[in-house]
Amino acid sequence: MRYKTTLACCCTLLLATNLAVAEQVVSKKKKLPTKQVQQQTVQKTEAAKPAEPTQDDGFDMDSLMKQSTEAGQDLNVIFKGKNGAWVLARGKEDSTCSVIYFDVAHNSSIAYRGPRPDVGDKGSLVFIGPNVPSAKSPTEVKIKLETDGEPAQTVPAGHIPAQGGAPSAILISTDIKATIAVIQQAEKVSISLDGKNIFQLEWDGGGHQAKDALLNCLNGK
Repeated sequence: MRYKTTLACCCTLLLATNLAVAEQVVSKKKKLPTKQVQQQTVQKTEAAKPAEPTQDDGFDMDSLMKQSTEAGQDLNVIFKGKNGAWVLARGKEDSTCSVIYFDVAHNSSIAYRGPRPDVGDKGSLVFIGPNVPSAKSPTEVKIKLETDGEPAQTVPAGHIPAQGGAPSAILISTDIKATIAVIQQAEKVSISLDGKNIFQLEWDGGGHQAKDALLNCLNGK
């Protein structure tokens, strides 16, 4: 698949791609009943054992929803997997449609963003992660993009500086309908810049649900 990138498409980063994804551990204490004197020793020993922590699904969804709403997005969770979640975001003012995957393990996100009325593009992919270097100004770069089931591609991309609360990002301008059409249910994505890996992300499910949600949104459903 061919991608086209222009600096005009890269100058504005409208998605709330700085959304926080937090991991929490919830511990539940168990009380053991005492019925007979001869059981007390055993029961005290069991009660003294620390309760095994029960890890939740890995997301502070209240925080995610709050930040998205404040950033001008209506956000709906599409799919929650073991290592991440897909969400559908709609712009409140321009009705821009996007699906975003948040990868807890890699602290990274990928956004499949639909066309923006104010730009007139066909859509874009936006990559954010801790190893994406900072950019001082929008710059056109060449990146190596690797995804499951596809040969590695060297494509033009925009290196976007941090703005607002969003960190620096990599943006690829693309026909988003054609791109989302071939998304896999589970997939790995990595990006290299100047021979160095700067982005890695993996989703373990929900790709097809994300595709359906984005296409329905783009079709006004």
